[in-house]
Amino acid sequence: MSAAVPVVVLGAGGHAREIADVVLACAAAGQPLQLLGYLDDDARKHGSTIHAGVVLGDLSWLDGPGRDEVCLVSGIGSPAARRRVVAAAQARGRRFVTLVHPHAQRTDEVTLGEGVVVTAGCVLTHAIRIGAHTHVNRCTTIGHDCVVGAFVHLAPGVVLSGNVTIEDDCDVGTHATVIQGLTVGRGSIVGAGAVVVRSLPPQCTAVGVPARVIKQR
Repeated sequence: MSAAVPVVVLGAGGHAREIADVVLACAAAGQPLQLLGYLDDDARKHGSTIHAGVVLGDLSWLDGPGRDEVCLVSGIGSPAARRRVVAAAQARGRRFVTLVHPHAQRTDEVTLGEGVVVTAGCVLTHAIRIGAHTHVNRCTTIGHDCVVGAFVHLAPGVVLSGNVTIEDDCDVGTHATVIQGLTVGRGSIVGAGAVVVRSLPPQCTAVGVPARVIKQR
């Protein structure tokens, strides 16, 4: 049996605990993973125990002796904050694990980038590509031929119909739907419950049914 890989979650908030759940579920299903703890910039959390792990310190903890085998996974919800923290860890030469909850469904035609997390209840069908460090939250459905970029946050219950493109750094809210063949431009925010029936430009915020742009950044 392979030695378990120690995994540390970046962040120590609610989303980090949910990501830790995926690590624990993968380990319970026989994957050689062990949840070691969390890293967070908030010094007030250091040394505290949260959800089966200890907040070990901040990123400088990785520079200590005997920590070369530690792998990371981001537990940060915000795409922009996730990108910043991942970049800081990568500057230290750190590797990230890719996690798929054992209660998620996916075909062999799904390609996942480094650091992707797919949580419980998700369904990923055919010819799907998901970029690095994207989080696919509970009970999300991604249809055939979708392309999801890097550092995307798909909140619980999102539905992407076939041939949808979600560009890098997007944040798609809970139970939002994107109709087939559309594109959500880079860095855009789709509000909870929105139904996207036309492609959205980059750096916008869209809400409602049908979704309308209310802000352009």
